[in-house]
Amino acid sequence: MMIIWQEDVETRRALLYSEVEELFKDHEGRTHLVLDKQIFVNATDKDDKEIESLKKAITELTFDHPCWGEKMPNACVPLELEIAEMVAAGKQILRLVELEELNSISKVSVLDVEQLNDFLHFQHSLGKLIYFDTLQLRDHVIINPLLMVEVMRSFVTDIGFWPKRKELQQTFRRMSESGIIRREDLYQIWKQKDFRAVLPYKEFIFNILIHLDILAEQRRYDIATGSRLPVDNFFVPCMVTQRNTTSFMNTECTPERAICLAFVFKGTVIPPALPNRLISACLSMWTLKQYEGRKLLFSGFIVVSFDKAHDVVVCVEGNKILLYIVHKTSAGLIVPDIATGVKECLVTTMERISDFYQSTIDVKRSQQSPFHIEYSCSNLKCFISKEEALQTKEWVCDEHKQTHGAGHFAVWNQDKEKEQEQCEQNCQ
Repeated sequence: MMIIWQEDVETRRALLYSEVEELFKDHEGRTHLVLDKQIFVNATDKDDKEIESLKKAITELTFDHPCWGEKMPNACVPLELEIAEMVAAGKQILRLVELEELNSISKVSVLDVEQLNDFLHFQHSLGKLIYFDTLQLRDHVIINPLLMVEVMRSFVTDIGFWPKRKELQQTFRRMSESGIIRREDLYQIWKQKDFRAVLPYKEFIFNILIHLDILAEQRRYDIATGSRLPVDNFFVPCMVTQRNTTSFMNTECTPERAICLAFVFKGTVIPPALPNRLISACLSMWTLKQYEGRKLLFSGFIVVSFDKAHDVVVCVEGNKILLYIVHKTSAGLIVPDIATGVKECLVTTMERISDFYQSTIDVKRSQQSPFHIEYSCSNLKCFISKEEALQTKEWVCDEHKQTHGAGHFAVWNQDKEKEQEQCEQNCQ
């Protein structure tokens, strides 16, 4: 809030909105900003006329939502009203059997099994409740989505809002330094007065956090039996604030031992949620590497071990997510199937994450991928687009003037190489 003299209001209004316009003029989120109303609320005056303008603007935006006015079966209305009453009374979560019972005793209409399932998915898509139809989560329904805001606030928070209790402060300090938290640590956090509503459903909420990649578990298996080993520590990438200060990139990730590609996003920056979820996915698939006595998990940076000879590096730089495959001895010994497999795995993961965050506000949203792939030169500095690399027989990088043949990029596209070999054999 700022204090402005009455005679300066219009001048400041015009100045602030012009500055916001300039700030976001090239930003991919510009279409989601509502700047044409230029609302300037006087927070010291409860009767300020601009408050009515704000209400009107919000109402108009609501009416413009693509789901507004969408026909809904009358049979769903009684159940929706029952849920709304329970939320108003302070209820946050229902077991699915409780919801089924609530539906069955309706005096107006009862949904059958298929209709109830459709109701849950539709209400979830509107953000009116949270329901995931997966094995570990389908037995509960969060009827008040604001509960998840409280769940996130309980442990994803700034140092100024850390709990006063010494043992909890140690938990938060460890989490910010290493990204590690134990299941029991989180349960202790939820025992605080503000978050006790979570406790009766702590295992369900914990599984939701894993499902959303907010928590990442490193899966471990017994070599002899193949059975899953219990996990003690979980990672919270979004709480890691320390930058990479190790010498790994300068000492190990060198042109002699590594190859690189970049996932280049259309915007000027990448929303933090995307690389954080990507890092969580990497943690769930591979083993976090230790180097110089430290685990290589930092803000926007992770190194995992694929096997004894190959390491995988993922790091964020501006609007790029860089992927490096590092070999123990030489880049020339990197197994093409491994490089191709890791690339395709991360592409699939990022497309899934991008789809999850795709806005429903923009009806005309693009179905194209939000990123494209570029391959690096031998020095890991210059880049060429994937399409251009696959179409050209020879490429000379701008900075180093090094010549690269088409085979230089084949390590990332082993499937296409095998298809080409098969085609040539069939044509003989």
